Amino acid sequence: KEVMVLADAEKLQIALLNIIINAVEAIDQVNGKLEISLAVIEEQPQVIIKDNGCGIPPRFIPSAFFLIRR
Repeated sequence: KEVMVLADAEKLQIALLNIIINAVEAIDQVNGKLEISLAVIEEQPQVIIKDNGCGIPPRFIPSAFFLIRR
């Protein structure tokens, strides 16, 4: 199914690359696992990125998803 995403292509690419790079850096080089998939859930396109890395330290979770302005 084709889905249109209205977004700034360059900013979306940068955001996805940052997430993927962070995931790759967090996983073990021998047993690391990184899965990237695309889905449409309730007519909303979603990028799903899963890894078996160490995760975000609990103290950083409250601020992990705040908008960063440049």
